[in-house]
Amino acid sequence: MRFNTVDQLLESGRLDEVGVVAMCGLPGSGKSYLAKQLAEKWGAEYISSDEMRLAKFGTTRLDTVGDEVVVSQSRAVMPKMYDRALAWLAEGRRVVVDATHLKAERVEQMKRLAEAGVRAVILTVKTPEEKVWEWARKSGKVEESGETREEALRRVRGYFEERYRRGEWEWPSRELDGMEVWEIWNG
Repeated sequence: MRFNTVDQLLESGRLDEVGVVAMCGLPGSGKSYLAKQLAEKWGAEYISSDEMRLAKFGTTRLDTVGDEVVVSQSRAVMPKMYDRALAWLAEGRRVVVDATHLKAERVEQMKRLAEAGVRAVILTVKTPEEKVWEWARKSGKVEESGETREEALRRVRGYFEERYRRGEWEWPSRELDGMEVWEIWNG
């Protein structure tokens, strides 16, 4: 299932019985922007792996600390995000979870949702590469590293793409995750 806008997704009625939308996508794809937009318009709680890493570790940067630290941070943050999501669900709230969702920890958390009887979907953000780089260049924003947005994005994308090429990370699928995987076009 593919949608062109958050409004189109909401108007489709496909979210009526859904409790959690797990956003998935590479850095710079517009995932956080769309996740916040969806949470606001859908009346859902929003939780972000970046915000949780910043609160817990004082940074959102993953690529400069070494793989062992990245894995340990991810293992610390991902379950806590889903603990919070399950607590909100128990209160009758909907939840949008904003993370790349490319690592194996994703599958573990999807199983937790299924065991709790929660209907969840993974919403994969698809953005044309030329748009990603156009937005990064136009932004000009300086990151916490002192780099421009474009420089930081090149560095981070390289980190993610290398792990994907090595087979360490993978895109979600119905077979792997046991739930529907939808796409939203961000172009």
